[in-house]
Amino acid sequence: MDINVASTWNTGLKAQPLMVHYVTSKHAVSGMARAFAAELGVHSIRVNSVHPGPTATAMASGDMTDVINRTHGAHPHLTGMLSGLLPDSTCQSPDIADAVLWLAGDESRFVTSAAVPVDAGNTQY
Repeated sequence: MDINVASTWNTGLKAQPLMVHYVTSKHAVSGMARAFAAELGVHSIRVNSVHPGPTATAMASGDMTDVINRTHGAHPHLTGMLSGLLPDSTCQSPDIADAVLWLAGDESRFVTSAAVPVDAGNTQY
């Protein structure tokens, strides 16, 4: 089994203007997972990817928040791209760990080539 972690927050599963380099690298992770799932399934090796949305970390504050706010000030039509469907759309590290543990366990033994968002519905907004 192989579990890759990319991103959803408008990069790993959605398009995000003004961040082409980051979007490209995150889409590559999910594509790689699907390609390996197709190759390795014959050996009963499952390959999936987990895509966290906005996560409460040091990286998601300070300078990054300032850059996002300035970008949205210059491009207000993009502000909805950061919205989730749940009232609290910022996940915690344990939320991501729970998804990874589920994929690693027997409960998900028939799950492969999946891109699992942990993002409060952000990819569906």
